[in-house]
Amino acid sequence: MRIENILNSNRVQQIKDNRDRLKPIIKSILFCGRNGLALRGHRDNGDLTLDQPTDNDGNLRALLRFRADSGDMVVADKILTAPKNARYLHHEIQNEIIHICGDQILEILLKRINDSCFFSVLADETTDISGVERMNICLGYFYNSSICEDFLTFLPVYDLTGKALAKSILDTLKGYNLNLEKLIGQGYDGVSAMSGEFKGVQSEIRRECPTASYVHCSSHCLNLSLSKASTVQAVRNTVGTMSEVITFINASAKRLHCFIEKAKDTPDAGAKKRLIRLCETRWVERHESVSRFRNFFEEITMVLEEISMWRDTTTSSKAWTFKASILKHEFVIALLTMENVLSVTKPVSEKLQTVDKDIIQCLSEIHLCVDVLKIKRENVDSVMIELQTKQKRC
Repeated sequence: MRIENILNSNRVQQIKDNRDRLKPIIKSILFCGRNGLALRGHRDNGDLTLDQPTDNDGNLRALLRFRADSGDMVVADKILTAPKNARYLHHEIQNEIIHICGDQILEILLKRINDSCFFSVLADETTDISGVERMNICLGYFYNSSICEDFLTFLPVYDLTGKALAKSILDTLKGYNLNLEKLIGQGYDGVSAMSGEFKGVQSEIRRECPTASYVHCSSHCLNLSLSKASTVQAVRNTVGTMSEVITFINASAKRLHCFIEKAKDTPDAGAKKRLIRLCETRWVERHESVSRFRNFFEEITMVLEEISMWRDTTTSSKAWTFKASILKHEFVIALLTMENVLSVTKPVSEKLQTVDKDIIQCLSEIHLCVDVLKIKRENVDSVMIELQTKQKRC
């Protein structure tokens, strides 16, 4: 056999072996990605063997080790025994594979969007752990007879004016070769930089894309409307007192244990024996918190009374003050009123966040919610009698 043929044959075999090594690694990375698992651990280097490492070496290596130990001969023969320069487990290679997968997903996503009749852009910004302001951009589009919403990219932003943010969004869309003539909608929160009529992002984008109508997130609007209710003095005071009581009980293992002991015999309590902290921004989440506080009202009162007898003067004084506050007529009525109203608004807020609701369905849900609240307001006497009856049972 000629020497060039031997070299060529060896080269072909080497390529085949390298591809065989890469396949299980790529499949394992895809498995971790689909299940939201981080690849690397405390130590992500060194030889990969069947022996369990002293330090956690990450999900990827653990998965490959498990596959080899379970009889996957490709992993056992091709990866565990591979030369050091052909293991393909270095973190840079892992990152490269992830980027390649991301590029392929993005290519499919962009093709779907360009093939659709139209699309809309959804954006919001937040500060990451490194202190950099980042805007996440999502696109809504119609594909295969379904409404789809997919994440596009994270975008670092340093100039937070409406003009600069609009330019960043448009430049990003153009960079992905998206046809802006198909842009018919844009959705952001209600801050002036995004929603401003003259200098906001939505107005700047409409100068270039006149068909891109701006829609303020309906669920966010509902949250803002409910937040306005907290300016009512009785509600504001009740929310503040509830928040302090919940923090007071949950902040100490001893106090929390005391509450759990009191609540363990509560009917239908199940596993929900902890009070939930009141969310500052998402009022839809407050219903569960208010509901639990209401259901465990008697137990909370008993816990505060018991704690008020402890020798720790600071803790016992706080407990006595909290107990006196939550037993006031104004607090109980406001608590029951909040539970009553939030039980009506919570289903609407949850439905407004689903991806399969169209504007007609959303409007129907909102009108129904408003009608129910109007009926309650028009029949305020009967509602108050109901609340006072509940108050007597508290």
